[in-house]
Amino acid sequence: RDMDASGFVLSEAYLQYTMNGSAKGKDVKGFIKAGRQFIKTPLVAGSGSRMIRQSFNAILGGVTFDKTTIIAGQVTEFQNRTDGNGRVGTFDEVGANATKATTVYLKNNSIENLTVQAQIAEVHATADTNTSYNSASDAVTSLNYIDAKYSFGAFYGAAQYYKTSSTNDESKAGNHLVGAKIGGKFGDVKAYAAYSQTGKSDDTTASVGTGLGSATAANIYTASTINRSKGENLNDTKVITAAVTYDATKTLGVKAGILYATIDAKGSDDKSNDHNDLEFLAQYKTGSWTTRVDYALIKYAKEAGNQQNSEMRAKLTYSF
Repeated sequence: RDMDASGFVLSEAYLQYTMNGSAKGKDVKGFIKAGRQFIKTPLVAGSGSRMIRQSFNAILGGVTFDKTTIIAGQVTEFQNRTDGNGRVGTFDEVGANATKATTVYLKNNSIENLTVQAQIAEVHATADTNTSYNSASDAVTSLNYIDAKYSFGAFYGAAQYYKTSSTNDESKAGNHLVGAKIGGKFGDVKAYAAYSQTGKSDDTTASVGTGLGSATAANIYTASTINRSKGENLNDTKVITAAVTYDATKTLGVKAGILYATIDAKGSDDKSNDHNDLEFLAQYKTGSWTTRVDYALIKYAKEAGNQQNSEMRAKLTYSF
């Protein structure tokens, strides 16, 4: 019920101070931002795919210099889309009831055609807030991420790495994920192929933490538009995704796409998580109006009874 809700929430209300200067002849820009805010980084990112957007209560500080951006801060509250009971979400404890999270993010593109991102986040939980981040005592779960993307002409290649670990031996075991992606643009057509694989652990619950907020799952290269939480982060899971998009919005007002993904969850006790995902996109823009329809067809393995699910999302947007 993350779209069927009513109510009011002040998702964005913050104070921000910006600074501009120079060092060794190069521009330096900085900021401090405190309050309820939308955040978009690899490990902290709220989803805006519903009518109500996820938000965070946080204090962040950042500086940009010489093609490098560094952001650090602490997140103390998270606001989900809804409460799951027909009301809008409210600001509550971070993640799965964890008490707070600290993070440092870095982005650098000082090498021509190469962009590198890295981020660490530590999620703090106590025995009083028993969560998926801990079991029965104080714990800190560390999330680590790095990626690199190199562009050459109309093509690009990228690689990413996630690692999860915890100070609590009783919590979920640590794990990691590696991903790779290649793609290109040919006129109005974009295409890519992606691969991801998680580590193999004797603990079948040893999944990889993707971060705070639903949008972090979309950062995995093999993520889909609708079926984002299809299990890329589960123990010993391989995912292969390929997609093609035709975007003539500027000339014809039309955009269309197709995506196919196959998920092989070898680390599960059974094959019930194995499935294929086929998704379609159709969009038309005229004037200030945009109509978009996404459709997904998800078919599970025979161990799950050959179950087949479908989901459709339709959006009508007016921009002014």
